[in-house]
Amino acid sequence: MVAMANMRRTAAERKAEGDDHEIATASSPARPPEKDDIEVRLEHHHIQKLGLKGPLPHGTKVSFAGDGEVADSGTREGYDDAEPRHHMTIRLRRAGVDASESADARRGDVRGDVEAAADAVAAKKPTK
Repeated sequence: MVAMANMRRTAAERKAEGDDHEIATASSPARPPEKDDIEVRLEHHHIQKLGLKGPLPHGTKVSFAGDGEVADSGTREGYDDAEPRHHMTIRLRRAGVDASESADARRGDVRGDVEAAADAVAAKKPTK
């Protein structure tokens, strides 16, 4: 399980950035909470791959390699086939990253994939 961190800035971080209007007062507007959140937009093909029949209603709590809620969702007609196309935007408030794999290991994996593909192409060429 990936450890998750709260993405909201602390009062000290907001003050250091000159943005300390988290709470609305009579003389100052509220700072939108979305400013600190991470937005993830899912298009129709993402929603289908997740096995959902359509977009979830706004405010639905979700756990998506982080915790958040649906901020926006909807359905529109497809451009070429008139089939419905869904979309959702999820706002993550807590998120985490598992960085256990090093960049060198990823490069080695890619290098191996390229070599395997080149070998497969070479094996298909007829010999003269």
